[in-house]
Amino acid sequence: MSDLKLQATGSLLAGRRTRKGLGLLEQRQLQDATRLQALRTAVKVGLDDIQAGRFKAFDDKEALRKHFQSLTSKVIATG
Repeated sequence: MSDLKLQATGSLLAGRRTRKGLGLLEQRQLQDATRLQALRTAVKVGLDDIQAGRFKAFDDKEALRKHFQSLTSKVIATG
């Protein structure tokens, strides 16, 4: 194979790899943006709930653990 053909083949492969890499980068950026928007939405919901008084305070870790156990039991019971 001539040097010119090798250079052309190498350039073609490099171009394909570059395009694929850019495509993967764009996909990752879109996923990151989607996750960030979901996080912002969750924070807003949480803050709105706190401002509206829709939260439960716990005196200690044990009270929180019991609350989680109760919720877990309810979820399992409803299947």
